[in-house]
Amino acid sequence: GPVPAALGLAWVLLLVGVATFMRGRQTMAERPMSEVTAGRMKVLSTMLSTIRGVKLFAWEDRYFESLSRLREKELDYILRLNCWWFSGSVVGKAVPITTPLIAFASFAMLGNQMSLADVFAANTIFVQFRHNVDT
Repeated sequence: GPVPAALGLAWVLLLVGVATFMRGRQTMAERPMSEVTAGRMKVLSTMLSTIRGVKLFAWEDRYFESLSRLREKELDYILRLNCWWFSGSVVGKAVPITTPLIAFASFAMLGNQMSLADVFAANTIFVQFRHNVDT
């Protein structure tokens, strides 16, 4: 019927909206990470270009502490970025799996009778949908 199809479509649109939101958050997490990475690379480059002075005045510990702090910040941003990426991936993989469940459940809850022919025909469409999403 039209109601289960509409619910399935609404579910897909909802999850696409959630995935789009997560992609935006992932993009927002990339910007500060890039800045921290550039800062760490600048400190490392400075240290390597003045290595003789660093060794002469025994500044290795200062540079190491500075690099360690920057690297910890960078790893925090990498963790956030990966969490957003993973969450978006889970949502994206959930669309083709949960959409048939929503459609079939709503069809049954509305008191409709499902014949095997209806189930197989709908499942064929959902499998094609899943194939198109996965590739």
